[in-house]
Amino acid sequence: MNTYRSYGRDACLTWRTEEDETMGTNAELYNQDFYAWTQETAALIAAGKWHEIDQALLADEVAGLGRDDKREIGRRVQHIFKELLVWWAMPGERRGNWASAIIAARARLEDIVADSPSLKGQLGEVVAKEYRWARSKAQDQVTGCVFTEGCPFTAAQVLDLDFFPESATLESSTP
Repeated sequence: MNTYRSYGRDACLTWRTEEDETMGTNAELYNQDFYAWTQETAALIAAGKWHEIDQALLADEVAGLGRDDKREIGRRVQHIFKELLVWWAMPGERRGNWASAIIAARARLEDIVADSPSLKGQLGEVVAKEYRWARSKAQDQVTGCVFTEGCPFTAAQVLDLDFFPESATLESSTP
């Protein structure tokens, strides 16, 4: 019997046959206990027992690791954007460890990029995508201030530990 089954935490549909289900891989464990599956799969890889591993599941999970890093970069860029916009709009409120918190958020973003340098080339795309959401969140937090439609920061500024918007106006970096 042929069936569609959803594999992976991102629920990619994979065509599976009844024969695939009885091949003796660790696919059943995947559906019962994900953590146990990861540990067993790692042990099977280390032991060279590739025939006991559901290769489609493993491939999906490995691809998912990259997607997770890209999503995490997006979340962090959005957070940094929101904090920079509020910082710019509320100069009288800059107290305590706010600057340190922004610098720490940038450092965590740099750590992810350092672990996956190919994602640095995608920062421009992430910056363009996440600004709209960060702008909306900042707008909700700051009354009486309207932020530019276009992103006023470059990817380099987002990562720059020393960059804090201080000028009276922010110019859009997009035409």
